[in-house]
Amino acid sequence: MNRQMQMRLTGTPNDPVARWALSAGMAVLGVVFSLSSVAAAETPVPLLVGEGVVDISPPLGTALGGFHYSDPTRPRVTTAIHYPPEVRALVLSRSKISMAIISFDMLNVSFAMVRDVQTRIKSQLGIPARHVRICATHAHSMPSIAFNRHWGDNNPEYEETVARAMVKAVQLALKDQSTTRLFVGTARAVGANVNRTVRSGARSDAEFTAESTEKDRWVDASLHVLHFERGGGKGNLLWYNFSAHPTTYGGSGAAGPGWPGVVQKRLRAAFGVSASYLQGHIGDISPTGRERTATLVTTAIVDAVASAREVPVDVLRVETQSVALPFDLETFRKHIAQHKDSSLFDRDWFRTFASRYDFKKKTLAITLAAVRLGDVALLFHPAELYTAFGLEIQRDSPFQKTLVVGYADGYVGYVPDKNAYLRKEYAAAKVPRILNYPPFQPDVGTVLSTAARALLRRSHQ
Repeated sequence: MNRQMQMRLTGTPNDPVARWALSAGMAVLGVVFSLSSVAAAETPVPLLVGEGVVDISPPLGTALGGFHYSDPTRPRVTTAIHYPPEVRALVLSRSKISMAIISFDMLNVSFAMVRDVQTRIKSQLGIPARHVRICATHAHSMPSIAFNRHWGDNNPEYEETVARAMVKAVQLALKDQSTTRLFVGTARAVGANVNRTVRSGARSDAEFTAESTEKDRWVDASLHVLHFERGGGKGNLLWYNFSAHPTTYGGSGAAGPGWPGVVQKRLRAAFGVSASYLQGHIGDISPTGRERTATLVTTAIVDAVASAREVPVDVLRVETQSVALPFDLETFRKHIAQHKDSSLFDRDWFRTFASRYDFKKKTLAITLAAVRLGDVALLFHPAELYTAFGLEIQRDSPFQKTLVVGYADGYVGYVPDKNAYLRKEYAAAKVPRILNYPPFQPDVGTVLSTAARALLRRSHQ
């Protein structure tokens, strides 16, 4: 690699090509509105950004989650680290407003852990709890730190390690802050992901129009990058958003982030830079293979950075909204009445959860969050969302660019389309039993999408 290209990658102070411009040729039903809005900082003041990274590699021998155990007393354990899993924190500040986005390589995160970490960060570092977003990448080759019946026991000791790492990463990011310019780009990684619910006939996000609905199944091949060009002698930062399950290490004992780790390895080896990952809408989406997905995603990152355009951040705003996702208690009662102890899983589900359920609990409360960076928005939700709803949120957003980030600030499991309930697909029928929830109403996707789009409109005002 020649010196000019290296300068373009890393960025140097006052360098006119410090943008990291890589060569593209390198291969409202059920909604409870409880708005928490922060006054926007809209004066011409600089945006400060910093990043902190902490390794969270589990000790060898640690039990892993991410795949079903027919015998829960014999989980698979960590035998190697295929790539170091990390907690990565991005702290953004403008005027008197500061907020943190945490991405970490894990299957999911519990609502209790989110509240705990948000409280710690507020107490120790002064960032308001409602300004802290905690996002799992949904890595299937990591220990479990939330309840997942027969998919890996909770690991309280490791959970505490991860919680401390989150606080540490935010602390490091605060110390790392520097003035920045934001560049936003999009490229397509066609062939890197596939709709796993249909053998053929899934439609592309490029076809998603004002008339498109959940009646079809979709694949979102778009990859979005947020590239922060920093001053003060600081290196540039890169965060990206793409939709594909990190399941590429199967049920092996090799712990780590999955295919995003391969992307990291390639970017660091080729350019000496690191990319932080924000998961998209993957309720019906799988990767097409470890190497294939990583190769296509890496190339798309290169292309997206090369074509990125500057977005003035004249507004930094954080807004949250409470939403009640409706349970289908009638169907749940039928499941209980028809129950048979046909497996260890079914027996445990009935005895420890279903037979004891309090039917006064008719909904599941979640929090949606919108972060506004000028005319760019990030919409955070805690679901394993079917693609149609992610595309719907992006399509109807009033912002120039909207990134939809899943597995954020808790975990509700799948939010599928209505057809998934009619067909009794795994996402609609099985996963609620894994997570100790009744099934959702078939219109749950519309409830979440409607609330998300309303929140984005409010944030844009």
